[in-house]
Amino acid sequence: MSVVSSAFASETDEKPTVERIFASAAEIVRQTARENAATENGERNEPNHQGNLIPREKSRFALNLWGFSYHPRSGQRDWYECERKKEGKKTGLNECNWGTGLRYYHKNDLLGGKHFSEINDFKNSTRGRAITVGTGIFYEILRVGEFTLSPAISLELAWYEHPKKKPNGGYKMADKYIPGIIPGILIAHTSGVTINLVAVPELNKNNEPNGKVEVFGIYLSVKFDAFQKLKR
Repeated sequence: MSVVSSAFASETDEKPTVERIFASAAEIVRQTARENAATENGERNEPNHQGNLIPREKSRFALNLWGFSYHPRSGQRDWYECERKKEGKKTGLNECNWGTGLRYYHKNDLLGGKHFSEINDFKNSTRGRAITVGTGIFYEILRVGEFTLSPAISLELAWYEHPKKKPNGGYKMADKYIPGIIPGILIAHTSGVTINLVAVPELNKNNEPNGKVEVFGIYLSVKFDAFQKLKR
């Protein structure tokens, strides 16, 4: 039942009087004001069985959109030409890491911070495929206008395709599994869009971090609520 119909509903079949009409109109204004206030706070509302608007929990899912990377220690980069070719072959590292993923913001905090988990599938720096699964926490430390700055850290497991030289010459794509602790910074907007900046540690031959940064990455997380706001 809508707000209007519930406002005019009566226990009897009597025709609405002027007083009842004004009282119902006032109730509609109050309901609309509550709905608009909840919408401004990023909440959605839906009518219950009595027709009254009740707040609906914000979406905890977000779509991840990948992404770019930067390799500070490499002299061979394809930042401006992601598919740069030389003599018919691709050279350098790919820094246009197109892909998608799914993030979930947990309801309960973890270690005093906001808890999230995600899975991603994107094109890696060696033009193979990378699938990552991880969970992490972030701490909201600074708010400026509609933006919130949060340092973050996550525990990730990555399946990574990379070129491997064949004994008889040439290369083939091989795969490996890489666990890691990934620090980052989240810049969130009240619209539900978050910019994720991550720093992937450089690993030695034993897959152990050596204190250097292998690659910086950037990708977006867009809450499902943000897509619904675009439809309005």
